[in-house]
Amino acid sequence: LRKFSSLLSAVGGHSMAAGFSLENVNLEQFKTLVSHPEISADLLVKKSKYDCEIPLTAIDSKLMTRLNEFAPFGLGNPTPTFLTKKVEISHVRHMGKSNQHLKFQVGDFEAVWFNAPSPSLGSREGIGVSYDLVYSIDKNTWNNHTKLQLIVKDITPSQSKRETL
Repeated sequence: LRKFSSLLSAVGGHSMAAGFSLENVNLEQFKTLVSHPEISADLLVKKSKYDCEIPLTAIDSKLMTRLNEFAPFGLGNPTPTFLTKKVEISHVRHMGKSNQHLKFQVGDFEAVWFNAPSPSLGSREGIGVSYDLVYSIDKNTWNNHTKLQLIVKDITPSQSKRETL
């Protein structure tokens, strides 16, 4: 919007929202410029970001206690995310009203991937494939039993490039 500010009568917002006002006389020029943005191909490649790479063996109640010292998490203080490379995934099952979520086993941990874009994960072609997993760590309490679980943010076959924060 800043790039087109000369065409706008007002522009404003914050990091999570933006708005603008436009005079009718500038509408066609604005539509033309916006429909042909100068975007580099690199900006269109999805990059999963994480805070730290750790092995699954580093995840325990002591780590969870330390992470909770940084709470509360939210807009200005996001939940820490981690990367673990070359993990094997097993016991994949769909869940949710439209089977849009996946639950699976990663090492000793149960992992949940909400709104998973990859419904074929864990299918026959995925057997024996190792994955790089980006996730946050959470507590899951069910039936008066609490255990740590992984909340998956992204999964890619191992050997893909990632970006550290």
